[in-house]
Amino acid sequence: MNTQALTCSTCQNGDPCAPCELANPGYEADTVSLRRRVRRGEALFREGDPCLDFLAVRSGMFKTVITGPDGHEQVTGFQLAGDVLGLDGLAQERHASRAIALEDSEVVVLPLHGAGRRDPGQLGRLLPRLIGRELVRKQKLNLLLASMSAQQRLASFLLNLSRRLQVRGYSPAEFHLRMSRADIGSYLGLQLETVSRTFSSLQRRGLIAVQTRHVVLRDRAALLRMFDEIPYG
Repeated sequence: MNTQALTCSTCQNGDPCAPCELANPGYEADTVSLRRRVRRGEALFREGDPCLDFLAVRSGMFKTVITGPDGHEQVTGFQLAGDVLGLDGLAQERHASRAIALEDSEVVVLPLHGAGRRDPGQLGRLLPRLIGRELVRKQKLNLLLASMSAQQRLASFLLNLSRRLQVRGYSPAEFHLRMSRADIGSYLGLQLETVSRTFSSLQRRGLIAVQTRHVVLRDRAALLRMFDEIPYG
């Protein structure tokens, strides 16, 4: 894992993201942060590692995983550019999960204690927003797992990923899944076989087209109608 310097002017993300406020108050282009490169399959941090920094994804994608007492691994989230990693370490100052790069990725290091920032209160003002965002995500995931069918869960996942990619300037209708179907099943509380059958079912209905990990949302409106008044994330 390589560490290099980064300025906002060299960041290729579009609009300033909330995590960057921690490192770059005022979004000044000459403010320098550290960045780390993580190769596909490598761990950015592991359970029990000291939590010294927040880590904002600059490029690529990560999955976060927790391990239960029986050794079972559960995927708890997928993080894209602009998302923050490391909030789980606030309680005990040690990470409670493992973050794995799903492709060659890069993160920006955001010091927890404001070292090098001109505005030490910036973290205190932004932290509630970041924690609130994570709480909302978990609430929606709980709703997903408690009240939705397999088809609704997978459709919700694809629509949510589509929206997140669109915000970042990518196509909302056609994208490549960096995570495996096993990862999707772990996140959605579904068996691998169920995930595969559900992909096939949505494709037969003409709602999506799938070729290996490449997905096209052919009828987004029909996917949305599957939820009636249920929020999909």
